[in-house]
Amino acid sequence: EPPLSAVAASYCEAIASLPAVVEWVALAHQEESRIAQYEKESLCGIDKLQIPPLRFLGDARLMQVQPAMETSDAGTDACREMVSILKRAMGHYGGIGIAAPQIGLWSRVFVFG
Repeated sequence: EPPLSAVAASYCEAIASLPAVVEWVALAHQEESRIAQYEKESLCGIDKLQIPPLRFLGDARLMQVQPAMETSDAGTDACREMVSILKRAMGHYGGIGIAAPQIGLWSRVFVFG
């Protein structure tokens, strides 16, 4: 059995991390609302320049194997549009890279840099 001081320290660490967990859960909930709104609007073809919302761990679709991009698709308008959306999303959300499934583009594509 660990000493009481070790248990107390673990408890204090857990309590200290709660604000970050609560913030992450609130952000995930907010993004879920944005995802639903974005999907509704994209079905209607509204504002294709809009930056898609982020998908978070727990979204079952993120765990599915996505179709690979074929070499023949690399120069198409659809591919260029996907890369453009990924670059804008990466700039908007920050970071050094982003994968297509992270913003609901169901393909095995990523950008970085």
